[in-house]
Amino acid sequence: MVTAKQTRKTPAVAINLALRAGASVLLSRVLDRGTTGKSSTEIADALDNRGVSLSLSVTRQLLSLTSTCLSEDVEDIFALLADIVRHPVVPETDLVTRKVQVLTSLQQDADNPAVRSVDALMAALYGDTHLYGRPITGTAASVAPPARHGANDEQVAG
Repeated sequence: MVTAKQTRKTPAVAINLALRAGASVLLSRVLDRGTTGKSSTEIADALDNRGVSLSLSVTRQLLSLTSTCLSEDVEDIFALLADIVRHPVVPETDLVTRKVQVLTSLQQDADNPAVRSVDALMAALYGDTHLYGRPITGTAASVAPPARHGANDEQVAG
């Protein structure tokens, strides 16, 4: 769902691109790290040169990209957002860094009684197979790097 609202007092447009992704904290932290045609620096420069900010947020049901730009830039910003969503590329170093950040956040949540209480309540109400019954930041298993398989593992084992 895309929402765009132009203000009458200033020549600005507020854009909210909401995707039904749900609890995609890791995705929200890597989505703007590059596309098949642009690096993260090029994306940042395209936004900064126009004075545009981009924020990504996550709820249990949506991943939202929110931006405010001048009305004259709205077509270019829509094109950039479409490129980010349709053709994401995440450099391995960025992915590892963001996974560590999310895992740290998960550890902090585990130490927070309020977060644990809400997660327990939602799991009790909806069950762990329903989107609302899962922790909003995910789980360590959903964020942890997959086990490596290949020649290097065989060499280490042998």
